Amino acid sequence: MLLRFLKNKGYIEKEISRAGLLVLGEKGRYYDRFRGRIMFPINNIAGQVIAFTGRTLEDDLPAGRQVQTPAKYINSAESPIYTKGKTIYALDRARIEIRAQGFSVMVEGNMDVIACHQAGFRNVVAVSGTALTPDQLKILARYSPDTIFAFDSDSAGKAALKRAITLAVQSDLNAKVITLPGFKDPDEAIKSDPKNWQQGIKTAKPALEYWIDCLVLEQGITDVGEKKKISKEILPVIKIISNDLEKEHYLKYLAKKLAISESAVTAQLSKAKVTQEREVSAQAKVGLDYEQRVAGLVWQEKKLIDKIPTAFFGLNFQDQAVRALFEKVKHNQELKKLPAEIKSKLDLYALEAMRDLDLDEEGMIEREFEYLVRDFFERKKERTKAEFAEKIAEAETAGDRDKIKELMSQFQSAIIDGEK
Repeated sequence: MLLRFLKNKGYIEKEISRAGLLVLGEKGRYYDRFRGRIMFPINNIAGQVIAFTGRTLEDDLPAGRQVQTPAKYINSAESPIYTKGKTIYALDRARIEIRAQGFSVMVEGNMDVIACHQAGFRNVVAVSGTALTPDQLKILARYSPDTIFAFDSDSAGKAALKRAITLAVQSDLNAKVITLPGFKDPDEAIKSDPKNWQQGIKTAKPALEYWIDCLVLEQGITDVGEKKKISKEILPVIKIISNDLEKEHYLKYLAKKLAISESAVTAQLSKAKVTQEREVSAQAKVGLDYEQRVAGLVWQEKKLIDKIPTAFFGLNFQDQAVRALFEKVKHNQELKKLPAEIKSKLDLYALEAMRDLDLDEEGMIEREFEYLVRDFFERKKERTKAEFAEKIAEAETAGDRDKIKELMSQFQSAIIDGEK
């Protein structure tokens, strides 16, 4: 219906696809990316619609269907006006309230944001179709350096929270964490009673204290091995704190929780290997998010290796994990020999790439891979055209016919090479 509606408005399929509203099927036909879902518009800071999120109408599939459960949320693909890692859902509506209250609240889902805003808590925002990024935190910091995380209580939410806390520490933000005992997410807590949310905000704990408390609760401290595991996980994060007073506070807190001396914790800190959640800005390298998503899909579905275009191996990948994966593929080496930290990164990329897909559709992963690769090179081609157009214009102004001929030849070669 959406395709028909937009075509009647005068748009062509390629334009609609580039806007992220269509997916190209196996038989070469386009279909609605968000069919069977309720759609939420994603706005830029000026309130203009730049993308959509689609949510399933029901959490469970009908009984008896032996298929994978579809992703609860899927999002528009990236476009010239929509970069997931730099977009914050509902910030256009929340920014004034964030400044007024002096802090923001970051949740995971659109429904959580809507529930909060409807209940009068209008300083709440959410990530947009990807894991939280440094760029998103930088944007939030413009309105307040204080933020509170309220992520889901499931395993995925816990993993996302740890990453978010690490990024907040790197970005020198003052982060806290909300706990909502007995509720899986903010939406559920608020629907039960808005006072649950108010209490959660009131009792929010400093993020690293929360992380340490969770580790102690989950792993225990009955023997030295458990204490070593806890310190091994949390000390690399404490180590990247830039403020010495803050760093000392958390070292004391950890020592107290582990029932060991501060000197022992401090000594171990010097040995801790810093874990940086590094992400290169999309402005520095157009297509970074694409390379991570492509790598994630290849890591998830190894049969896609045979579909990787030759030209892809000649690209200058900025991401270490992506670079390591494609180096192995290029030289036909076993992927299982990749370092553990690289595998962990690729697992995360695969999770993020899959989260945007409707896995109820057969062949969806392969189609998404083909779409990403095709769109990646289309964008690359457009940049190449723009670069050569500028050079050719300069040569025309100078009246240098030989240079124009040379540039035209180089342009044709660059386009052909980029399509291999």
